[in-house]
Amino acid sequence: MEITPVDLREIDKRSANVYEAIIVSSKRARQINDENKIAFNAVLATIPPSANDDDSEDIQNPAQLKIS
Repeated sequence: MEITPVDLREIDKRSANVYEAIIVSSKRARQINDENKIAFNAVLATIPPSANDDDSEDIQNPAQLKIS
């Protein structure tokens, strides 16, 4: 997911109070982030835990590759 900057002049054109608009947009960003975190944790829970925590393991789990 790509993060793009938002020009404050654009926010100022569309709202009466730029500070209030920034607060509203930050709350919405947190909601989106929380939704993404819940979805990520749900996918992460479907991956069976590995009995071996060795990072040099040659066998790769396709579900883990999909998440990363």
